[in-house]
Amino acid sequence: MRLVIDTNIIISSLISNSKRRYILMNSNIEFIAPEYTFTELLKHSDIIKKKSKLTSEDLQYVMDMLFSRITIYPKDEYADCYV
Repeated sequence: MRLVIDTNIIISSLISNSKRRYILMNSNIEFIAPEYTFTELLKHSDIIKKKSKLTSEDLQYVMDMLFSRITIYPKDEYADCYV
């Protein structure tokens, strides 16, 4: 099964070691997200770091682990859907 994942779910998974993070890391679901997800994460990176109470290195590790399970789709692959 393929599931489009919202940036808010990713942010929530970064902030707390929750069921969301567990599902993202341990399910057989293929998660996909649009390219702008990275832009949103960068936009909110300070608040994510503050709320997560993780060091920069630990936060980067969690991000790397999450994004190893999420396929990012470039804008040109879905841009025509919004014409």
